[in-house]
Amino acid sequence: MNKILILFFILFFNFKNFVYSSETDCNNLSKISPEYIKCKASLLKQKSLSSGKNIIDKTKKYQKDQLNKSKKTIDKGKKNIQKGKNKIIEGKEKIQKKLDKK
Repeated sequence: MNKILILFFILFFNFKNFVYSSETDCNNLSKISPEYIKCKASLLKQKSLSSGKNIIDKTKKYQKDQLNKSKKTIDKGKKNIQKGKNKIIEGKEKIQKKLDKK
């Protein structure tokens, strides 16, 4: 059992390093070199593009949700109007029946 746990931890930490290796590391460059500035600029560009896409996606989702809520409210209003019309027609028919009996 201990061997399995040790093996699991070794594999876990090795895979963790592979995940982080996809990021660009600018710390190994000199801070006054043009390569460092280019590296930082590309990281900033990537992060700003991804955050911009996230904002756009969240805005679209919010607008879609609000549109669905508005449609539901309108549908409820239409149903209530139809119920009101039906009640008016029923009342009108009752009055007509009473008048016909006289």
